[in-house]
Amino acid sequence: KQIVTVKLLTGEFKGQTTIVDNMLTNNPYYDIFLKKGDTVILHAEYEDDGNTIDYFITDIHRINFVYVLLALFSVLLIYVGRKKGFFSLFSIFATVLLILFVLVPMIINGFSPIISAFIVSVISTVITMYLVGGFNHKSTSAVFGTIGSLIFATGLSLLTIKFSRLTGFCCEETMFLYQADSTLNFKGILTASVMLATLGAVMDTSMSIASSINEFYTINPKLTPKELFLSGMNVGKDIIGTMANTLILVYF
Repeated sequence: KQIVTVKLLTGEFKGQTTIVDNMLTNNPYYDIFLKKGDTVILHAEYEDDGNTIDYFITDIHRINFVYVLLALFSVLLIYVGRKKGFFSLFSIFATVLLILFVLVPMIINGFSPIISAFIVSVISTVITMYLVGGFNHKSTSAVFGTIGSLIFATGLSLLTIKFSRLTGFCCEETMFLYQADSTLNFKGILTASVMLATLGAVMDTSMSIASSINEFYTINPKLTPKELFLSGMNVGKDIIGTMANTLILVYF
């Protein structure tokens, strides 16, 4: 074990120091090797007497480095994409807020997770497409393409969950959630998760096809709707070929 002196940086006992035994069990899942100057996350609990507090080191505090990565990502996105990069960053921020402050409260308050996820996905799609692509036929086409694909993906995921007899319980975190609120619709939450996981790829594909067809029409306005549609199908087939690979590799 490591005997560690820890200074509390936040909480009720901020500024105090305490000595903690950092147990090393030879199991890499649990072991945290510390060095002087590390910032750690502590778990605190009262002993049976109600006065003495025991502290346990649960993990290294990494959030500051995460902020650095987020800042680097934001700078590069805006530098490369300029105005569209900024709007893309804004749309990401908006989607995260929608999930945290719209989707989660709706599910907690008893709304259908599937309907909640669909509403959030549609709002996110509209914000993203019109911010990044502008208010035009291209963006509108991409919005309708995304919504249509999302409905199809939702139906497919519902069938998969039904016939695969999935329960929505997959890991330790699910059990924690069940203990917190056993009335939640876990199959619905699983479907909502699939919808959100699908959303990014579907938006990417929809905008890629819509943008390509818009460029074709800009270069040659004489193209008929049928010709544009067939061109879109050919572009879509190529995109789907690589997108399928992308999704399989991400989840693999």
